[in-house]
Amino acid sequence: MGEVPCWIRASSWSYAKLRKSLYGLKQAAADWYDLQHRRLMAFDPDLSRSKADPCFYYKVKDGNYFFVLVHVDDYAVAYSDQLYFDAWLAHFRGVPDTDEYLDIKLIGDATHLL
Repeated sequence: MGEVPCWIRASSWSYAKLRKSLYGLKQAAADWYDLQHRRLMAFDPDLSRSKADPCFYYKVKDGNYFFVLVHVDDYAVAYSDQLYFDAWLAHFRGVPDTDEYLDIKLIGDATHLL
């Protein structure tokens, strides 16, 4: 393994500054929550977050609805406009081969939600 370009040396200690969170670190859950929230709001600032459950986002406009329920890294999505959903999915995935690309798999209709 080659030298990490962002090594910082201070007296007898050396450490590397991470560009993104590592699974298992204390702040990883908060970083993931912030990332998915930024992505949702960047796609459509008109999305509202439920006051009762901050992991539930929704938009109802002109007879169309879009609901997203977030649980860690799982998303239950209900929608009435296929084009809106396709645009959301493309935006939420991000650009392939970048640090913030999310490999999202559509696994079909939900049969049970807790």
